[in-house]
Amino acid sequence: MSGSGEQEYNAQYAQYYQWWYMQQHHQQMQMQNASVGGYNAAYYSYMNSQMYPQQAVQGSSSGSNSKQSKAKKKQSQPQQQQQQQQVHRCAQPDCTVTGTKKQVQVHMMDRHLIYPPGYLENEERKRAAKPSKPVVPVEGTNIMLDTPEAIEKWVAERKKKFPSAANLAEKERIQEEKRARGELPLDPRFGGRKRRRGDWRSDSNTKSDDKTTAKSAIEHSYEQEDADDNDDDEAPETASSKIPTHQPSKLLSQPRLDKKKLEPRPKQQKRQFEQPNLMAKLFNDEIRQSVSYLSQTIRFLVANEFLENVELEVGEAEKANERAAFLNGTVMINRVQRSVLRNARGFARGFASVAEPPVRGYGGLKDQDRIFTNLYDRHDFSLKGAMSRGDWHKTKEIVLKGDQYLIQTVKDSGLRGRGGAGFPSGLKWSFMNKPGWDKDPRPRYLVVNADEGEPGTCKDREIMRGDPHKLIEGCLIAGRAMNATAAYIYIRGEFYHEAVRLQQAIDEAYKAGLIGDDACGSGYKFDVFIHRGAGAYICGEETALIESIEGKQGKPRLKPPFPADVGVFGCPTTVANVETVAVVPTIVRRGPSWFDSFGRDRNSGTKLFAISGHVNNPCVVEEEMSIPLKELIERHCGGVKGGWQNLQGIVPGGSSVPVIPRDVCTDVLMDFDSLKDAQTSLGTGAIIVMDQSTDMIKAISRFAKFYKHESCGQCTPCREGTTWMYNMMNRFENGQAANREIDMIVELSKQIEGHTICALGDAAAWPIQGLVRHFRPQMEQRIKEFQLENGVVMYGGKLLKNHNPEIAIPDNRGASIPPPAAA
Repeated sequence: MSGSGEQEYNAQYAQYYQWWYMQQHHQQMQMQNASVGGYNAAYYSYMNSQMYPQQAVQGSSSGSNSKQSKAKKKQSQPQQQQQQQQVHRCAQPDCTVTGTKKQVQVHMMDRHLIYPPGYLENEERKRAAKPSKPVVPVEGTNIMLDTPEAIEKWVAERKKKFPSAANLAEKERIQEEKRARGELPLDPRFGGRKRRRGDWRSDSNTKSDDKTTAKSAIEHSYEQEDADDNDDDEAPETASSKIPTHQPSKLLSQPRLDKKKLEPRPKQQKRQFEQPNLMAKLFNDEIRQSVSYLSQTIRFLVANEFLENVELEVGEAEKANERAAFLNGTVMINRVQRSVLRNARGFARGFASVAEPPVRGYGGLKDQDRIFTNLYDRHDFSLKGAMSRGDWHKTKEIVLKGDQYLIQTVKDSGLRGRGGAGFPSGLKWSFMNKPGWDKDPRPRYLVVNADEGEPGTCKDREIMRGDPHKLIEGCLIAGRAMNATAAYIYIRGEFYHEAVRLQQAIDEAYKAGLIGDDACGSGYKFDVFIHRGAGAYICGEETALIESIEGKQGKPRLKPPFPADVGVFGCPTTVANVETVAVVPTIVRRGPSWFDSFGRDRNSGTKLFAISGHVNNPCVVEEEMSIPLKELIERHCGGVKGGWQNLQGIVPGGSSVPVIPRDVCTDVLMDFDSLKDAQTSLGTGAIIVMDQSTDMIKAISRFAKFYKHESCGQCTPCREGTTWMYNMMNRFENGQAANREIDMIVELSKQIEGHTICALGDAAAWPIQGLVRHFRPQMEQRIKEFQLENGVVMYGGKLLKNHNPEIAIPDNRGASIPPPAAA
């Protein structure tokens, strides 16, 4: 490029850059200026003068060309007016998009669904006028998909090629037969396919320098290819440089070979049934209209702040941003002007900022939101004191609302069982009201499980001691929801004072007419009875509890039949936890949405947590579900003794759930799903805190001893397995074991888990699995220390130096079993 040409190019580049900069400035001023129309006219007048500076220079010159400049000014005014008339603006009040008439029309159709008169009718006529595509057979078959029978035949043909086990086995058999016949190579690199003839290359070591000879040989080989194509199955490794004698070469007479001209590669034939890509489909009229509808819906939700309190999972905000950018950028890129594209990208950024609210924190339950107002027994527990705190308020109206209303309210609240399993309470209660239940003459019962025997759990006894009327009112409302005639409160035998207070509250309720033949004056008959247990932990299982009420041994039943069909005395029965029943009256009074507002999705409401162990202030506290475990301990218990760094591990839900170490406790939330992801469980909400001074192996060994003692002995895996696990854990305390026995006890626990009638076997296995999962180095270190002091330990804890294979065989306890007597 010459010097003058480069200067002209630089001047033109600077001119266009100035025009672009002014356009950006126009976008900002247009949003700030209230009179958009007047500003647009001034803007385009100025922009034309910037784009066509020759006219401005000629118009500003003076002297002999003054007349010509005036004439050109007169001629330029109609041109400017015509250009200003060609600039159109979107008719939407809050939209600032401008452009040509066609561009603005496309923008209004895509973004605002504003169509020109008769546009939709015209599009419908065009669509109807298009000839229907002829039905063609499916590629590779002769099936015509024009009738339902043909479609069924096509589906059947496709099913033959499904990668099912039978089809894969048949395919493997055919491949083996072909390999045996030599039809497929044994080298798996070729995948059973032959090498194509055109893929081979000549060996560089045998390549001849004589171009004439090489080219003649290759030409001859191609001439012979058609003749022996069927006989030759493999390509030659090298190209022969010898000239055949029976066919003279025409190239020998040429003194020089011209370079081979490069010819364009022939275009591949388009497939007959090639499908359009995603972008081609998105430009379809119907899909484009659907995208416009979706875009308008998102815009409406954002404008009306529907997404203000939406909680997003990790990474979901980025996905929302990508979707918004795609809908508002990629689809429009070839349909609207670049200014419209900038608006769309701005909307995408706005959508992402609204869809990603600040992270919500859980916890810090306020006093006005607490359900249990006398949890610490500081107020009067009698009927008068309970009524002063809001209990039995308009209970008659609640009972008269009927069973369907009550069950639906409990379902909408998201209440899940507080006894450990976490089953949805509303769904469980609905099993009692099956179609035709009113024709069943059998009575129906509600059984409240107050047999709180889980080590570390002490929340239900606080309810029965401080708020007994809340539990009785909950029995009435829950019983009405399942059309029960009576409620049995099965209370643990050790809870003597709680049973006395509960009986006093029942007597007061009978005397006041709140329960009995005419409960609360509603005409509904409902009775409440107390049944005291004998302290067996196994009676906390619902079917064992029912057996105990009937006066039998507390052993779990096989299911089915389930208690909802055959329960107490062979009648329909539902077993519920004390806390689950006690929160129902408050849920019905305040509404399901109030209860559902606490905690994360599927983990709604408030929960009682019994916190014990190495904390500064052990307590039972009601808190919001999904509160962080660390915050719960520091807020209500004053933190861990010695600080959070002194923490070793926590059992978050009673002795039946796996222990988790400190690094997991720092971020875990106290709800069903978060603890499940941490490979543990919420259980009963009994939190056992253990600091660095705790012998973790010994603590889990005591849990194993408890479950060994409480097993009813009905199932062999539980009866024998709990004994084996305790004996092995007893040896692990001292390190008198082999490293291989760590894996052995894990495998033993898995043979117990899920192989028993009730969940006691699972409760015995999970703590040991959690110990090995997180504290295996401690177990190995203790075994190493014992072996350094006493020597190698064999299976069963027997020392190798004391082992005599001729007279003894070690068992799992380390004892010697005499060999069988010789015949």
